[in-house]
Amino acid sequence: MTDLGDYQSKPVVVVDDKQNIAHANGALADVIDEQIPNLVGEDISAVNVPE
Repeated sequence: MTDLGDYQSKPVVVVDDKQNIAHANGALADVIDEQIPNLVGEDISAVNVPE
């Protein structure tokens, strides 16, 4: 098996075992947390307001 570290410098997600799946899920969670850190508590009162 190729070491997971070999893929860290390449734009490739390798999902061939549980360790890599966990790594990919963790990386995705980090991106989501970084992009939408203030999602909870946002004012959404103007969203989907009936006319």
